Amino acid sequence: MTGAVSEHPLNQSGIPTWFLRALNEIIESLEQVQPLRLTQKRDAFRALRSFGALLELRAELLAASLLARAGVGFEFASDHPDLVLVGGSGGIEVGTRALDSPRALHDELELRLADRPDLLVLLTFDGRPLKLGAERVDRIVEDVAGRTYSEPSTNLRFEDAALSVGITTGTGFESAQVVLNFGGQSGSELTDHLAEVEREIDNKIAEKRRQAQKMPTALLLDFSRVGVAWLRPGSVWIPVLRSKLNGEPFVGLGLMVSTLDSSLPLHLHAVLEPRAPAELHEALDKIAEQFNLTTEV
Repeated sequence: MTGAVSEHPLNQSGIPTWFLRALNEIIESLEQVQPLRLTQKRDAFRALRSFGALLELRAELLAASLLARAGVGFEFASDHPDLVLVGGSGGIEVGTRALDSPRALHDELELRLADRPDLLVLLTFDGRPLKLGAERVDRIVEDVAGRTYSEPSTNLRFEDAALSVGITTGTGFESAQVVLNFGGQSGSELTDHLAEVEREIDNKIAEKRRQAQKMPTALLLDFSRVGVAWLRPGSVWIPVLRSKLNGEPFVGLGLMVSTLDSSLPLHLHAVLEPRAPAELHEALDKIAEQFNLTTEV
């Protein structure tokens, strides 16, 4: 990629074409409208050195592209909030969170076993945990990846993680395949999981409060990589977001879920306070109408 640092994640081999296609669509929508400071944002993109940092910036670019494609004038801020509406009447701060220990375990094992052919590793959790802790994930990875498997099948159990691991050999796969499954989840287990997701929203709100000091600001959180946040419909998320907005310095709060193969969010649920500037109300109304998303004032 022209001008990018050598460690840039897109310089790595194996980046799926569907990921690049969706990212290009986001960037092209911004190139068409040329918001102020797009050049600085382009420089920041070229300087990325990790896939996690790329996904964080992608969330901001996705939010910006929604404004661009809905015909809302804006600019990239020199400081905060991230996106400022033309005229400076209000802004949007974008935040992301990556927290899904089972998915992290899957990805770490896939990386560690990449050079081990003929293996199928099936990870089956009894429920749907959100957090296992980094040390526990590392220990499971070391235990599973550190073994030599000669039997047709091997079963391991990690009680402290409520996890069963099945390893099958002789599969014919060129590299190990890791599959993630979750057992039957009771209503109470799913409730506990989503309560953890809500606590992470609270943590992100606390982290971002100072970004609302300069102007009326709506906080938009991309929780695509936080458990099963996507499972709740807008009719459930809207009152939750409304309650979390009470007493906060933000004039709006939104939750976005996106997939990496699309240049549009899968879900976007947002609420605005009546005191939010008319320009912010108009901006969210245009986005909601253009992309069939859920907002409430």
